[in-house]
This record gives sequence, C-alpha cells and structure tokens, in this order.
Amino acid sequence: MKLFAPARALFCALSLLCLDARSEVGSYGAFAPSSPYGVCSHLTYGEFPARGKTFALCGVAGIGTVRCDFNWENIEKPAGTFDFSRTDAIVADAKAAGIAILPILDYGHPAYPKPHEETGPWRRFVRAVAGRYAADCPVFEVWNEPDHPSHKDTVNPTNYFAILESACEEIRLAAPSSHVAIAGLCGVPRKFIEELYRLGGGDYFDIMNIHAYSVPDEPEGKLDRMLEELRALMAKYGDADKPVWITEIGWPTNEQVPEGDPRREKWAYGTGVDESTAACRLSRELGIAFAEGVGMFMPYELRAREFARYSREAHFGIVRNNFVPKPPFTAYTAFTAMRPAGSVQKADVHWHDESRTFFFPQWRRPDNADTQREGKPLGADAGMIWTTGADALRTLRFTSTGIRFFNHLGAEIWPEQNDLGGYDVIVSEEPVYFVGGELAAPETVAAAAKAAAPELDPTLVAIIADTHVNGLPAERLPEWCAGFSHQAGLLRKTVEEILALRPLPANVIGLGDYAFLWGMPEDYALVGGILAPLERAGIRVTLAMGDHDRRDNFLAQWPRYAEESQVSGRIVTRVDTPHCLFLMLDTVNDDPIGFGEKTRPGDLGDAQRKWLEAELKAAGKPIIACGHHGPREDDVNLAGLLLASPACKAYFHGHWHRWLPSFERLPGKGLLPRYTFPSTGHWGDIGFALLRTYPDRAVLELRQHDLLGEGVQNDALRDAVLKDRSGQLATIPFR
Repeated sequence: MKLFAPARALFCALSLLCLDARSEVGSYGAFAPSSPYGVCSHLTYGEFPARGKTFALCGVAGIGTVRCDFNWENIEKPAGTFDFSRTDAIVADAKAAGIAILPILDYGHPAYPKPHEETGPWRRFVRAVAGRYAADCPVFEVWNEPDHPSHKDTVNPTNYFAILESACEEIRLAAPSSHVAIAGLCGVPRKFIEELYRLGGGDYFDIMNIHAYSVPDEPEGKLDRMLEELRALMAKYGDADKPVWITEIGWPTNEQVPEGDPRREKWAYGTGVDESTAACRLSRELGIAFAEGVGMFMPYELRAREFARYSREAHFGIVRNNFVPKPPFTAYTAFTAMRPAGSVQKADVHWHDESRTFFFPQWRRPDNADTQREGKPLGADAGMIWTTGADALRTLRFTSTGIRFFNHLGAEIWPEQNDLGGYDVIVSEEPVYFVGGELAAPETVAAAAKAAAPELDPTLVAIIADTHVNGLPAERLPEWCAGFSHQAGLLRKTVEEILALRPLPANVIGLGDYAFLWGMPEDYALVGGILAPLERAGIRVTLAMGDHDRRDNFLAQWPRYAEESQVSGRIVTRVDTPHCLFLMLDTVNDDPIGFGEKTRPGDLGDAQRKWLEAELKAAGKPIIACGHHGPREDDVNLAGLLLASPACKAYFHGHWHRWLPSFERLPGKGLLPRYTFPSTGHWGDIGFALLRTYPDRAVLELRQHDLLGEGVQNDALRDAVLKDRSGQLATIPFR
C-alpha cells in the first residue's frame, strides 16, 4: 500500500478550491453550489477564536461551505441594536479562504414575542441579516430542526410555517439573488412535511434540507430509502425539481456509559462507533447521497467539542478538539479528491444490486480536475464499490485497462490484472475507488458475488481463546508491557485462516480474554474490527467472558449480549448446532480489574449455577459446556455439576494458553473430558481449533501457528512456545 506524501496530498486537496468547476445542478432545479461539500461548525460560539484553523482544514478537505448559527439573540443585543462584529469577521475570513457560509437564522429572542405569534421583530432581524450578507451568502437556512420534540413551539408545522413564510418574504426582498433553505428536518418527518405543503410552505423555500443520521444503524437501506421517500413526497406536491441538501449527518465516536449508569437509557449517551468504522460509514454515506442526487453534503461537525466523555453530541466531529484529524476527516478528504466539485453522477446506470448489498455508484469528473497524479493522468470516469455482504475477491472489468485504485482513506492500492482482462479486487465494507474507466456490467459482478458466497457448515465450529489484543498506544501502558504488540496480527492470521476454510464454519466461539489485560474500550474496538469479516461472511461469533475482560466495556462493543444473556448480570449464551449444544458460561466474578492488575479469580455464582443445572436436566442433545477458567479453578467448581449430567460430554476452557486434551477426575464420580485451548497470539501455544461434529461424536483438530515467524519482540514469549503439533486430533464421544 502506498500513501501519498503529505505535502503532495495537501497540494492536491488545496488545488480543488481553485478549479473552475461546473455547478452540480443535476436534474433537480435552479440552484447548486459551486462545491457540494460542506461541514457544520459552531463558529459563532466557542469556535470563533479558532476560525482560521477551521477554514484552513476546510481547504485541505475540499470543503466549500461551512454551516453555522446566526443566532437572533446573539446578534440583536441589546434589543433594538444589531451587533454584526462577530458574523462580519466570520464571513470576511471565510471569503478570504474561498469558503462560503450557510447562515442558520434561528431561534427566538427573550425581548420579543415568539416569532410565530408576532412576526414583526423576527422580520426585522431577518431583513437586516439578509441585506447585510446577500453578496456573500447565496443561501439562508430558516431555523434548525423545527420538528425535534425539544422545540415545542415549532414542532407544530403551523407555527414553523409562520416563521418560514415571514423569513422567506424578507430574504427575497432584501437579497433577491439569495435562496432559502428549509430548516434541517430530523430525517424525513412525513406528517410534518405534508402539513407544511398543505399550508402552502412549498412556495417559501428553494431547497429541501434534512438531517439524515443513520446512527446506530448502517446507512445502507436507511439513507437511500430515506432520500427516495423524500423525493416521492416532494414530487407529490410538485417539488420534484428542488434540490435536496443534507446539512447534518455523521457518526459519534464517544465511549460507552458504564454499566449501571442511568444515562445508558438515553439516546444522547448511546453507544458510539470506533473512529475507523466512522470513516468507513462516512465514505459509504457520501457514495449513497450523491447517487441519490443530493446537492450538498455536510457532516456534523468539523471539530469535536469533547466536553463530555460519554456524550454522543461531544464526539461527532471529524477532527478532534485540538484540530488533529480523525479517520473520518481523511475519508472525507479522499472522497472530495476522487469526486471533486463539478463531477456529475452517472444517473443512467444502476448503482446497487436488487438486494442492496452490493454498491457501485459512478460519476464523471470535470475535465480539468486533478488530471495528473504522480505524473500519470487519472481520467474522467470514476466510481466506488463496496458490499455489506461477505468480503471476497472479485473480478471487475472496466472500459479501460488503465484503472487506478484507492482505498477509502485515499491510499493507492494495486489489484492484480488477470488473464480475463479484469482486475481482481477485494470487495468489502470498506469502499474502493476506481478512476480511469467505467465499471462494466456491475450487476453481473454482484450476481457472481452472491453465487460465489462460500457455504456455511453448521456442523463445523472454530474455537478461539485468549486473544489479549492491545488497543492502547505505548505511552498509556506500563513499561513492563513493552514487546507485547503481536497479538492483533496473530488474531488477524487466525481470522484469515478461518475465512479460507471451505466450507466455512457456521459458528466461531471464543473462550475469553479478548482484551490485553484490563478490558479497555480500545482493546475491544480493535478486536471487533478484526473479527468483523467473520460476521460479514455470515459466521456467527459467540464470545464468553475471561478474567481480563470488563463487562461494561465488552457490552459497549457488543451490545447484543445484553439481550441474549440467559442470566442477569452475566453474559451467558447458547450456541445450538445440529448435533450438540454449547453452553457459553460466564466464569468471571464481579470484582473490577484495575489498571495495572494482572488477573482475577473465577466464579460461577448462584444464579448461573441454577440456570446451568436446569439446562443440563432439560437437554435434548449432547452438551459441551464452555467457559474461561478451569473446571475446578477458584470458586468455579464446575466438575461435579457437569459430571452429574449424562448429557454433558466435555468442558472447553481457555485461560491456560495451552493445547491440552485431558480429563478432570473426581473420586467416586468419574472422569470429565476437559479441553484447554491455545491463545490465538499472546503466549504459550499459539493457534486455534476446529471442531467437526457428527451424530455420535465430535473431533477436535489443532491449528497451531509458528510464533517464531511472526517477529515477536519479547524473547520470553518465544521461549514459552511448545513444539508444533498442528493437525493433532482429539475425539469426544457423544454416546
């Protein structure tokens, strides 16, 4: 993978602002901005002193418009006196940087009646703003999210209509060349929009404007449906030709509220996504939006305010509070470089398959846009491709053999050309850009992708344990942790090996200790990203807790376990297969593991013990119990309970980092088959195991890795590896 030099990337991004680009009118009417790329920023509030940095970053990213509040109460202060000093400075500095401002004329004024009740003072304010900035602001937005439940006065469409009507009349008188954007609406509130049209609201705005968040869902099937529903609704009322703008959209990257905190129930404190996921989904939202004919796209927001650790609102920014770019900023910059201002969408070709799992929007870049990159022409035809289905290597054919490819962060990649005249490209949820030709017969590629999906074998289970992946930077770790940086790579190797199996196992189960040592959110975010290709391939991944895991941070990464757990306060689940049932136990006690501690004892607990006894008695098929701790370790004491049930055929556990088929002997009670599994990449035996189940037995096969070939920095870890026993088998009778 080759990354462009920073200076070259900066030059290319800045050069986009100097292009004599065509306006992107498409088929939707009169007005279109010179650049369809914008961003939200709180310039008139706390970010005012740093506006120079904001505009500089906009230039780097190819952003042409910044949306910000022109708040009535803050401009008319005191009542009857307009103070434009702050907004004058913002507009002037933006203009000097080649940036347009989209002012939001919003909210009431404590000195006057509510503007829907008495429009006179409101009209005077709008007239003053529009007249002053008509030459520099081509669009004025009237209000913000009037349909939001917290805006009690405007949630009634009749009240908002009065505000919109009066503002539009004043703008058209004071600034005849400017346009009016309806307030950004929360998604597509059909009843609100229809009532506004019924009142005559369609005569008082030029641009439809929505806030198209998909959080917490993926955008596919949500953003595209939202825009298509909106288009149909506008056409119903004769507004099919008006532009549609998205002036808020994006992904929060906040931490999860701790378990037991009442804020967990509130949307504002809901689970965020990791920064890599935010970047990937932003790229896909951009592809969807322009394929659906959107005229302006604005992430919320440029700069994360970071005023609270767990608040979604505090972590939407695509750069951090100190202006350091996050991956979504890089992804946005890559998109504007691949599809610069003036590009025209190829609306005459399909951009997704019938199932909406395979996506391939295409466009034509302006002839003068970035024609040279590292001395080679890029070409005008371009597009992107991704899937929400299984990752797979696909043969893509184009109208040219001179295609160049880039990942969603702008790094150039080099897929192999094959003998059939196409390129072999890994298609995944991370979009790949292609430039220099048109994708030929994309529906055929989509159909081939569906037909080539590997079969899932419900009798085959892959077993992993003790991944101990570290997501923290070195400066946040104790000194004794130096050299423990190999675990993530070895887990990736395990995932790749599982995905290479034919058929694929229908299930992967994990036996605990996914986090490095202390269950940090960053650990789980990294593990989640590494395991994600398994789930995209249709494999169900079920994880049991380990002593180095923290339930609150674990559940923040994988919230489905809170609903699936069979025992309150624990993470206890079932995995049902044709020939046996896996009971995934939680053998971790409730003592929190502090930063710096190395381990904690195991515990089963009364509630889980009672549940397990009931499951063993009700068993209709052979049972394999799975946990992290050994069967008689600490306060777990599973051996006697499992031996008392003829249904239980074995106990699987991790924790010891060894491949050790053995028995647990209890005098007078017999032998319990016990199997200890290797770590995927920490210390000890390194690898994973496959379990093939039959009606009368199950057969375990060890897949051991050669740790010596992984460049591990810590000598003690290499010395701990036992001899290679890959392929060793162990049989578990079911009868």
